[in-house]
Amino acid sequence: MPYINPFLREKIDNNEFKPVIPGTFAYQITKIINQYLEENGHSYSSYSAIIGVLESVKLELYRRLVAPYEDKKKEENGDVFNTQSYPEKQISTAGINIEKLKDIYRGLNLAYDKLEYLGGSFQPFYDGMIKLAEFIKELERGEGAIEKGSKENEKFNNK
Repeated sequence: MPYINPFLREKIDNNEFKPVIPGTFAYQITKIINQYLEENGHSYSSYSAIIGVLESVKLELYRRLVAPYEDKKKEENGDVFNTQSYPEKQISTAGINIEKLKDIYRGLNLAYDKLEYLGGSFQPFYDGMIKLAEFIKELERGEGAIEKGSKENEKFNNK
């Protein structure tokens, strides 16, 4: 939590102390958030932007640093998960229609470009999201992918 004592706050504010514990690190992040709110005001949009940025940074940190570190440790020390106990019905990526994914991506990319401008059309974004939702429903019904253990998946894996 960022609720560190006033002495440490002053030292950090004067750049006399580096964040070496989670509380001082959280305090520095909170200072940046407060600056953002001073510039942009307290609103749902500001809160949403802050949470979105924090979540994106968290996910990127995990993807780039934590996951590779954990993979290295798994190789060094052995796996701890019993992969034999996974549910029987798993979806293989072998049967996913790549062209559909590319079409969805193009639609969302177009939406992103349009949303960069205030007042841009939200329709391409909406259309892309509808296509994505339909494809997810197909995957859930087993129509857009091949289930593990199916004859189609066995044919693919034996090639």
